[in-house]
Amino acid sequence: MKIGFILCVLFFGAGYSLFLFYGPKASITHAPVLNSVSIKAAASKSTPVPSKILNSGEAEVSGEQKKKDFIEMAQRILRELPTREDLKSLSPQEVHRSPQILMDAGLALGQVAERLDQNSELIHEALGFYQDCAGNAELPSSVRALCFSNLESRSKAAGIEIPWDDLVSENIRKLAKKL
Repeated sequence: MKIGFILCVLFFGAGYSLFLFYGPKASITHAPVLNSVSIKAAASKSTPVPSKILNSGEAEVSGEQKKKDFIEMAQRILRELPTREDLKSLSPQEVHRSPQILMDAGLALGQVAERLDQNSELIHEALGFYQDCAGNAELPSSVRALCFSNLESRSKAAGIEIPWDDLVSENIRKLAKKL
C-alpha cells in the first residue's frame, strides 16, 4: 500500500495533474468492461489453497469467501473512484495541488494491491479489477494509467496474457510507462 500511495503522490503532482486529468478527449477509448460474472469465471480457473485463521478466536475463512469479499471490495472501489466529471467540479485551490479525491483514489487502489500481495490466489479477480479500471473512459487518465500499469506488471508476473490493444489508448499507455 505504501508503494501505491507514493506512486500516486508523485504521479498526481500539482502542475502535471491538469494535463493528466483533462487529456485530449480524442485519445479516450471505450473498451469493453468485465463484469462480475466474467471476473468469477476467470477466478474459477485458479486452485484454492487452505486459508489461514485470521485471529485465534475467529473461524477459518474459505478461499471462495475471500474471493467473494475481494470482488465486493473491488466493485465498491470502482464505484467510488472519482470520474472526470468529479474533477471538473474542483475549486481553483484544489486544482493547484494534488486533489484529495485523487489521493483517496490512490489509497483505494493500494488496498487492491495489498490484498493481492497478501493472497496471490486473487490474481484473476485483481486483473479483472485492473482491466475494468483501465478500460473505464469515465475515470481520469491518471487513475486509468495507474490501473493499466498494475494490470500490465501483475499479469506479466503471473504469466497471464491480456490483450491491451483495444483496452486503453496510446496516451494511457504512455502515462503508465512514466510510473
